Amino acid sequence: MFVADQQAHRTVHRRFATGGEPRRMVCVSSPLLSCAVGPAVTIALAALGARSPVPGVTLGRHAIREREPP
Repeated sequence: MFVADQQAHRTVHRRFATGGEPRRMVCVSSPLLSCAVGPAVTIALAALGARSPVPGVTLGRHAIREREPP
């Protein structure tokens, strides 16, 4: 997000953001970034096996069920 804001600023103003402008960009971008962090952490934990899927959650037409112990 911040890189895109910096690029947009360079395109519009023909210079890099200076002074308080970068801080303003972070304040504007941070809510969007926080919306991406939660799902990314959840996916990473599930991929590493630290978190199992919740029983009854569906993925498309297929239900995700917990594995039965061997």
